[in-house]
Amino acid sequence: YDREHGYDTLLELGCGGEMEVLIEPLGDERQMRFAEVIAGALHSRRSAVVATVFERDQQCLSRPQRLIHGEQPLLDEIEDRHLATALLSSGVSTAGLATPGTRIDTIDTPGGRYRILLEPLLPALRLVLIGVNTTALALARLARGLGWEVDVLEHRESSEEPVLAAGARLLRSGPQDLDQRLALDARTGVVVMTHNLERDLAYLQALRTQPLAYLGALGSRSRALKMRAAIGHSVTTLHAPAGLDMGSETPEEIALAIAAEIQAALTGHGGGKLSASDGPIH
Repeated sequence: YDREHGYDTLLELGCGGEMEVLIEPLGDERQMRFAEVIAGALHSRRSAVVATVFERDQQCLSRPQRLIHGEQPLLDEIEDRHLATALLSSGVSTAGLATPGTRIDTIDTPGGRYRILLEPLLPALRLVLIGVNTTALALARLARGLGWEVDVLEHRESSEEPVLAAGARLLRSGPQDLDQRLALDARTGVVVMTHNLERDLAYLQALRTQPLAYLGALGSRSRALKMRAAIGHSVTTLHAPAGLDMGSETPEEIALAIAAEIQAALTGHGGGKLSASDGPIH
């Protein structure tokens, strides 16, 4: 499927790229089992890999077969057990998680040569904003627009309810019970921004042993130095001051800089200019 075959009226491929489209017939509810398993894994924030076997000996299967594997098997439809064993021994439970995006692998078994689509199944990024202020509210709006789950944490017990972005949740917690109030995981990013150094340090101390997708703190460079010196080593690298160097001044601009740095950290990119590099964009 590319622009040379006259299908651009259906889907514009302005990048000049090419797509391979897999059309899958679904005859009954049993064939939708994979979708239920995927939905359940995402709801429970479990990472996994979806291996879709779609071709044998250069012929498309009448219906794809799937192996969905996380810390344990979630679904196994593979009919060729040699193939199932090969997929598991090749590390299908972690193969798609090591690098972003999808890929196609080829595996030879006594039953034939198979092509398999490997897709990482990752829960949405959860962003926890500790502190209620104009920058936190702006970042919550932007993050929700990116499809992230957002929790805004208020450290004050008595304060009026802020107006949050649709879908964002308001939580109340001090540093001492943070791990009980929040189910932190490797797909969680946290930005500390209470605008009080001692309070920020208390939250950072509670977070220093957590393996997070991102840990950031708002503040000046001198404030960031004090934070680093106070908390010492942290499992997750502390980004302080949080955000990319974009000349941000307003709450919305600061929110953009922080969201961009979180996205770069999430995908293992440096956050530099695309025009200054010659590597692949995606």
